[in-house]
Amino acid sequence: MLTYQFFINDVEIEEPLNFANFAINVTRDKDTHGVMFESSAGELGFYGVASEMLQELKQSYGLEAVAVLRIIATCGTEVDLIEGNLLFAKYRKSCGTSCIVYMPLEQNDCTLTLRNRYDDKIDLDKPTSMDGITGLMPYDGLNFPLTLSAQALDARAEARVKDEGDVVIRLTPI
Repeated sequence: MLTYQFFINDVEIEEPLNFANFAINVTRDKDTHGVMFESSAGELGFYGVASEMLQELKQSYGLEAVAVLRIIATCGTEVDLIEGNLLFAKYRKSCGTSCIVYMPLEQNDCTLTLRNRYDDKIDLDKPTSMDGITGLMPYDGLNFPLTLSAQALDARAEARVKDEGDVVIRLTPI
């Protein structure tokens, strides 16, 4: 039986509203040809402990607040299904007898980061990182010309044809 556990900043919470609409799309990138796992859930609704936690984060830190939603699927073994930041820029609260906080999820994994920075130009001779401040150790294995000589390839194929009495045909390169 497949079960889910939900966490915001490592605090276990109840299943968010609209999780039934949660979908994981598997796509293939046209440029890098890698397989990407992306989630689409629209807004998720949080109530109870999660709602209180998100309201406190919004009140204390505003748009700078960080709330990481982690969903673990268990079917024999635990698997991290998805991890992402809840977007405080699209925070919406609805209160009646209790408050529900609605927020979309932005997936945060290294594959998406790499995909978003795929076209960034990097100066390999620069002594600082991409932020322009952090110093880097020199590495002699980067940014030097390298000539790779051609190698001869030996290609062969063998086939058996049963209708002609198992005659072996050998193809050799010219």
